Amino acid sequence: NASPVLGWCSQTFSNKSKLYAWTKAAFGGGDIPREYTFDSDDLENKLVILTLVVRTRDDGTPFNRIDSLREIPKTGELPDLPAGFEIEPKLL
Repeated sequence: NASPVLGWCSQTFSNKSKLYAWTKAAFGGGDIPREYTFDSDDLENKLVILTLVVRTRDDGTPFNRIDSLREIPKTGELPDLPAGFEIEPKLL
């Protein structure tokens, strides 16, 4: 079963920020024009590949962390998954 995933990042929009990388993935991986002004509405209904990893806190409890967001390949083909995993496309 798919579950919602929430991720946070700072509001800083520069070519070294997480927000910039996530926006770039949502826009298909191409360069973002210098004159672009970030607008979260531009991210609605965009598909990305999200890589989640499980980390362990100092107290031993596990938590999920967004490791990366990548664009959907232009071919539309998604990467192979380990046995037993399924992908259900979700819109941002």
